[in-house]
Amino acid sequence: MIKTIFFMSIVLVTASIAATLPTDIKNEGSTWGTFRILGHYGVHGTIIEYNESGRYDVQPIHARSFKVGYRYRLIPNLKLGALVSKRYGVRHSEDWTWQLHNGSWSWQWKNKNSTSEDHIELEASPRFKIPFISDHTIFEFRTIYDHNLSLSDKDELVLRPGVTHHFLSGGLPLLSLFAKSDFWFSLNDSSEGPYQSWAYIGAIYHIDATLKLGFYTGQRKTTWKNTVAFRNKTNQTYSIEQTTWMTGLFLNIHSY
Repeated sequence: MIKTIFFMSIVLVTASIAATLPTDIKNEGSTWGTFRILGHYGVHGTIIEYNESGRYDVQPIHARSFKVGYRYRLIPNLKLGALVSKRYGVRHSEDWTWQLHNGSWSWQWKNKNSTSEDHIELEASPRFKIPFISDHTIFEFRTIYDHNLSLSDKDELVLRPGVTHHFLSGGLPLLSLFAKSDFWFSLNDSSEGPYQSWAYIGAIYHIDATLKLGFYTGQRKTTWKNTVAFRNKTNQTYSIEQTTWMTGLFLNIHSY
């Protein structure tokens, strides 16, 4: 009898601890859709972008963003850019909170679908041909400083290396294949290494000089860590890695 009571106590304590931790779903799915208008005017460039995505877990996220920006080709192999964006549905570790849900208090993710954030991005994008592979193979390493205007402690550095190969028809691109990675670093805490990383491959079909249709698929890994508020309330800490499988479509319209 004593053994049974002891065993049940361990089970209940374990369940209670697990219930306080963010849900960790290894096979979470995410779909993305992006529409861009890209202007090319000599060394000057403009971008207007709308992005929408859906993630499917215990509390689904409907994220979307609107971005406008300017890019300048400083030298033939280097572009500099400044962009502003408004984003909805962005989730942070602080959004795992103690809140009232269905009549009882529990740890839940905040619903951020209607919560907006304003961002400024400064970017540098060097690009080079890889001649030992092909003159039509391009390496790019985009570096982005992302300043969050809405939250003072959420500035980020994004490193985005990628390779694209263009297949030509009549001297013009017909199909482009690409492979890219993203590494997201928080600039406001002392954690080492990226807290989020992406790896994806895709293709772009050049319908004509103006219209481009693309598809990509890949994987995103995010590390969720406890906040000070969580540790103070529960006397627990955690670091959980979540994997998201992504698929997306995008349509680019180019203006010259």
